[in-house]
Amino acid sequence: MRIVVNQVKCLFLCQIVIFTIKTKLHIMKKTFFLLIVVLILAACSPKVWEKTPNGLLIHLKPQTENGARTVSLQVINDDVIRVMASPTKQFSTEKSLCVVDQAATPTNFEVTEQSDTIVLSTAKTVAKVSVQTGAVTFYNESGKVLLK
Repeated sequence: MRIVVNQVKCLFLCQIVIFTIKTKLHIMKKTFFLLIVVLILAACSPKVWEKTPNGLLIHLKPQTENGARTVSLQVINDDVIRVMASPTKQFSTEKSLCVVDQAATPTNFEVTEQSDTIVLSTAKTVAKVSVQTGAVTFYNESGKVLLK
């Protein structure tokens, strides 16, 4: 009789352990599935800005009141950053009558994100662009506002 009781207890404990393992596996599967969904959604969300070989493209969150939807910053050299805005996601491919073609000089620059502002920095100039409005503010290397 004692052996039967011990076997029943052992069987009962085994069932509890199996149930616990199944429950933990089920929770792990759900957690893994949710993690995959979050990663897919994060990868599919539109990126606000993208670095280009010679500058930066910023896709504004809402279309601004002046009609700009995309802002482009093109680094010409450490002192010159060309700014263009477009009401669409693309820019005209026609040559500008206002800009004289010059041999491009490769210039090092960095791009960082600070809350709702994208910052493009060269050795001598810093341009900060608001993602909300598209407004660009230029600073010199000491932080003094050059143009707002």
